[in-house]
Amino acid sequence: MSTPRKYPELDHQWALRYSRAIAQAKYRREGWDFTPTDWRAMWDYSGMRPGRGPSYGCMTRIDPKLPWSVENCKIVPRRTHMKKNFYENCLKIPYVEEPYVN
Repeated sequence: MSTPRKYPELDHQWALRYSRAIAQAKYRREGWDFTPTDWRAMWDYSGMRPGRGPSYGCMTRIDPKLPWSVENCKIVPRRTHMKKNFYENCLKIPYVEEPYVN
């Protein structure tokens, strides 16, 4: 007999990603206001796949002080996210976002 799934509305791969995202937010002591279906819908609407390569998508918060939620998150290419972190954390220069063109 198998154990019941924690997030039956998500298939196995997406449930695993969702669980990891929640665990990471808890580890960093950040709020989490996503439901599994809202979180998956946001990824589906973006048209990007989550991943670690530069062409994959990366979910980021608009205001870092607010919890992870539909209203406070956006999905950007990982390359854009890494560039922003480099400017702000390493160079200490405020990053001015360029318009994203797909």
